[in-house]
Amino acid sequence: MVAAWPATLPQYLLTEGYSEAQGDGRLRTQPDLGPAKVRRRSSSMPGPLQGRMTMSGAQRTILDDFVETTLAGGTLPFTFPDPLTRAPILVRFSANLPAWSSPGGDTFIAALDLEVLP
Repeated sequence: MVAAWPATLPQYLLTEGYSEAQGDGRLRTQPDLGPAKVRRRSSSMPGPLQGRMTMSGAQRTILDDFVETTLAGGTLPFTFPDPLTRAPILVRFSANLPAWSSPGGDTFIAALDLEVLP
C-alpha cells in the first residue's frame, strides 16, 4: 500500500516558489546541419513539481520522520494533494529531499522537490 502525505502537515503549497511542468518524453537529436530531429521516447514520463510549505518545528519533525521512516529515506512514492484540484496524486521525491530554511522562531520553510508519477 502506498503511503499518504500526513494529514498533520500542511496540505497546500505556497504560491511563491511553486512550479509544475509536463513530463518530457521526447528525444532530441541535433544533426550537423538543419533543425533538430525530435521523436517520442516514452508516452509516460514523470513531471516536475516544486514548491514550499510553512511548518512549525513539530511539523518539521513529522516530515523528517515521514521521509526517513515511512518513505525509506525518501525512496518510496506517496500520495500528495494536487496543488490545483486537491485530489491525491502519486509523487516521489526527485533529486532533492526536503530542504529547510527558517525565517525565525518556531517557523520553518520546507522546499519540496517532487516528481508526479504517471
